[in-house]
Amino acid sequence: MSASHRLSLFAFVTLAHFGALAPAHAASGEQWEYSMSLVAPDGSAIPMNTLRACRSAASALKPAPRANCKVEDFSSSGDSASFRLVCAPPEAMTISGEVKRNGDTSITTMRVRQNGQDMLMKQSARKLGTCTSPID
Repeated sequence: MSASHRLSLFAFVTLAHFGALAPAHAASGEQWEYSMSLVAPDGSAIPMNTLRACRSAASALKPAPRANCKVEDFSSSGDSASFRLVCAPPEAMTISGEVKRNGDTSITTMRVRQNGQDMLMKQSARKLGTCTSPID
């Protein structure tokens, strides 16, 4: 997979999980920093980008809604959750993931299936503080 395709996939998966970055109203939220990596077949991590997003406290474990992605399954218990997103073309893919939050940090593992290929992505996140205008 080319570097530009990995970067494009990272951007899409990140937005599918966290939603659009343009809030419609001002509200209080939590500022999180997310670092994503693609896991190679040999188990080594290929670092991707890091981004920051303002999330509402109530939805910290949930994927944010997207016009072309539908949450087909979501369950949570305590500080853990699992989800399954199905995204329509032009970037058709299925994303299954598990999130585990521990205080001000979280780890997400996502299995992405696109064009008959399976990829494993891992994301670590840390809460930086409060913010206004959460994306969800």
